[in-house]
Parts: sequence; structure tokens; C-alpha cells
Amino acid sequence: MSAERLTGHALFGGFIGTETPFAGIDKLPAGTIATLLGGRIEFTQRWRMPTATTTVPTAFREAMAAMLSAAPNVELELSGGLDSRIILAAIPPEARKDRRAITIGLAGEPSEDVTVARDLAQSSELDWRLLDASEVSELDASGLETMLLSAAAAYDHMANPLDKITLILAGRNRRVDARLGGQNGEILRGFYYPAQPLSSPPSENLARGLISMRLQANDRVEDVVLSSALRRELRADAEARMTKTLLSFEGTWGQALDQFYLYQRMQNWVGNATGHRLMDHAPLYPFFDPAFVAAALSLAPEEKLNSRAAYQLLCDLDMDLAQRPLAGGIVPARARHGGRGSDLVLDGQRILGRLGRLLKGRGRATLGSRTITDHWRRLNLHARLPVDALARTGLFDLDGLARIGSGEFAPSRPTLGFVLLIASLEKRS
Repeated sequence: MSAERLTGHALFGGFIGTETPFAGIDKLPAGTIATLLGGRIEFTQRWRMPTATTTVPTAFREAMAAMLSAAPNVELELSGGLDSRIILAAIPPEARKDRRAITIGLAGEPSEDVTVARDLAQSSELDWRLLDASEVSELDASGLETMLLSAAAAYDHMANPLDKITLILAGRNRRVDARLGGQNGEILRGFYYPAQPLSSPPSENLARGLISMRLQANDRVEDVVLSSALRRELRADAEARMTKTLLSFEGTWGQALDQFYLYQRMQNWVGNATGHRLMDHAPLYPFFDPAFVAAALSLAPEEKLNSRAAYQLLCDLDMDLAQRPLAGGIVPARARHGGRGSDLVLDGQRILGRLGRLLKGRGRATLGSRTITDHWRRLNLHARLPVDALARTGLFDLDGLARIGSGEFAPSRPTLGFVLLIASLEKRS
């Protein structure tokens, strides 16, 4: 294990650049193909930053038409959010009828996301069903422990296993050939834009500000369990590596953020999610279509701020769907016209939310993570943690680990996930 690389994961919830948990072992850079032939391995850079040749709506319609032609019976993963709504809007009305659609959720937990998705499916005459992952509460201690270890291994020890249990349970005992998903939709929504000077040139101050206020807001492990060495030297080194990554992109700060989102976040999140060993279907992601990506990147960052370009795309595709509220209450047909005043309000709300998470050190919950974390503690699985082995890694504070192991301290999702990730690596070795 590499303490330096794992420190990056403890700060950002994912590995920096091409790093992995293992010293001397890197993953392929984004857009790279490895070919093994005759005992030699060759690397080809498949992806180049494309040049826009068409508009965003045209590119997306063509991407969706190609995918529907290649997989006529493709299933749609539908939520109450914007990205899956855009995909639904690009499916001709006659092709929506009786098309299979699923929403992942917990049957016992009321969810606006599920409610909005179900209503959309009904009005579009989709063959919709809820993939219920609430059976996690029925697992005994050995069952949950085994599933967490399996999740860590299946995702190559590159992700928080707590975040994967709901997805694993939802897909069990169910086969589907292909599924449409909204991954990379945020390339049109300015994922890292709020409160950023988009037209400024990249600088170390901007990079370090983004690191402290944005990149560590959702997935940072709580200091109470980390060793003093990690909190000081290793953290400073990880932040320096992330700063270097942010400053490696060209253009304005807004353009650099687009490239960082595409090459760093998407490779960490979607690359890992689609390359794991439990994938049981062909994932189709129209937001990754090269022509669409080129068209999205050609827009000025100010056009994408606070999702306005995405709202406009939905309006261009299907105004009826654009006039229906998303989960959370935003009506895309109205929100596309947001101005400076609404930008300031939205930016302020997001900043306050991130500040609260940073100050509390709790991170953001993911689908089902609170249920899984609570069940883990209810089953007293904290008593099974290999505290001594974890302490020997040099990553943890012994007293902090002991407090988790005794049940005295209830760790956050990022903290517990990191502890379980390292425990799985220790078991592997």
C-alpha cells in the first residue's frame, strides 16, 4: 500500500490523477487504450480534445439515435434529476411507450427522487420499476461484512465500499443487456463553477481555494482517526499533487475546470463504476459522445453556470418535460433564464452547505449510505475491526481507531468507508 496515495483518497474521496492504492502501480490515463500482443503491451491515446462541429442539441439527438439503433430495447435509468430527464426527452415519444425504466431506491424510505421518477414514467408510459435495495437491513453481520469486502475487491480497492452496496443489492438476480445512464451530464452544468472567477487565468491561489472549499467538502475523512503524519506531511504533499493537476490544463479557469471534471472526476467516478467486476450490462452514456462533449466544451463557461445550458437543452428536446419540476422543485423551463441575482443566491446556498459539511467533518450522504452505516453499527461490526493491523499502516490514530472499535465514536460515511477500504487491503495482503 502507498500511504502517500491513500492520503489523497482520504482527502478527496478518490485517487489523484493516475494513482492507485499501490506504490508503483498506476491506472491508465483517461482516454488511453492498452493492447497486449506478443508479450508486449502498447498504449494508444484514443481520446483527443475534440473540435465542435455541431450544436449541443444536434449532437445529443444524434448520440441518442445511434444508441437506440444499436440497442433498441435499452433500459433507462430514471431519477428525479436533470440528466436522466434529458435522456428521456431525447427518446421519441413513440419509442418511450413500454420501454423498461428503473429507479434505484429504498422502498422503506420516502424519496422525492423516486416519486418524481415514478410520475414521469407513468406519463411517458414507460415500463417502470423500483430496484429496491432496502434488503440491506435484513443482512446479518457476516452477510454485510462479506458484501463490504466483496464490494471493495470488485472495485479494485479504488472506491468507498459503503457507496456500492445499494447498487450491488439493486442489481442482484436481475439481467439486462444495456442501460442508458446520465453520467457526465454535468459537463454541461458547470460542476465546479459556483463562486469561481471563470474568466481568470488558472493560478495556485485559485487551485488551493478550490481544494479547500470544494474538493474536500463531500468525502474527506475525519481528522480524529488520522495519524499526525498524515494530517501534516502527507496531506500537504497530496494537496500539492492535486494543485499541480489543476494547473496542468489550458485556457481560462473555467475551461480548466471543465477539463479537470472530464479527466479527473469522470475517470475516478465513471471509469471505476463501469470497470468493476460486478457490471452485468452494457452501459450506454450519451453524455460521453465525443461530438456532444466537443459541443459542450465549446460553450462559454458562463453559459453553463448553474445548469442553464442543460436546462436549455431539455427545452430544445421536449418543452413539456422541461416544464415539470425536478426533484428539489426547480422547473428547468424557468431556471434557464436565471441571471446574476439568482447565480449569487445559488452560489451562496452551495457554499454554506459545503462549509457546514467541512466544519462538521461529516461529508455528504450517498444513496443508502446512512442505512448501511447505521446497520453496520447495529450489528456491532465495529467490534470486528482489525484495529491493531489498521494502526500498523501508519495512516490512523490509534485512539481514534479504538473509539470506533469500541462503538464510542460513530464515524461519517467517508471515514467508515476509508477504514473499511484499508481493512480490505490489509486482508488482501
